[in-house]
Amino acid sequence: FGEEITESFVDKVLFPWAKTMKRRSKAFRKGECSILRLMQRESMKLHTKSQAPKHGQTPEPKRVPMSQRSVTKASMLQYLVDSQVAYEAFEELTAVNSAVAALHDTGLERVELLKQDIADVASREGLGVPKASENATAYAELLRELATTDTPRFVCHWYNHHFAHTAGGRMIYAMARKKAFGSDGGPPLGFWEKYPKAGPSNDYTQLLSVARYRVETCAANWSEESRRACAEETPRAFQMSGGLLKSLWVEE
Repeated sequence: FGEEITESFVDKVLFPWAKTMKRRSKAFRKGECSILRLMQRESMKLHTKSQAPKHGQTPEPKRVPMSQRSVTKASMLQYLVDSQVAYEAFEELTAVNSAVAALHDTGLERVELLKQDIADVASREGLGVPKASENATAYAELLRELATTDTPRFVCHWYNHHFAHTAGGRMIYAMARKKAFGSDGGPPLGFWEKYPKAGPSNDYTQLLSVARYRVETCAANWSEESRRACAEETPRAFQMSGGLLKSLWVEE
């Protein structure tokens, strides 16, 4: 998620169906493969050799490790506000655009949970709710533009943003909550913890499986050019989604 993504995370979380679906001869037109597989190929181009020894192609960047960054109560609140802006865009756009209607009401929606988390953190910690950052508003504007002008690229953002949150995002949460609220991590935040449509078990893995299928459904009748555009949008999806994390971390 963001800058620190491993090859294993990409294979096991973002694209676990890719190889299996590629083998399903009746799933795609001749010469085609899973749109998830195409995005996976692009995502590997973003990895360094240390992240993906076999396929990494990106030079090692200079960055401060997560362990050397701090998270404050205020920065956590800012990140929640910024996340709400992004998810509001996704949820509003999938609700009104028939081309991506399959991505609406998947059970991965986060806006209502974010509203509650923001109110709870602000009240509990005596903080004012901040305005959204420029990174968040810029991302929402981009999503609105793509939803009306370039559906395949929008789908790329939707998929990568939602699935990164359920895996890499949860790992970041486990570390960030202790930095912000102390060793016990404070009260759980629903943004990461709650999936009401998963039922009493709160097991969201089935929701992810259905969402993957819906992404493939969206791409089923795309032209080769559209499928290529979706895959090639992967770097910007990683950049814009990961850019929201700049609100969370306070470098020491």
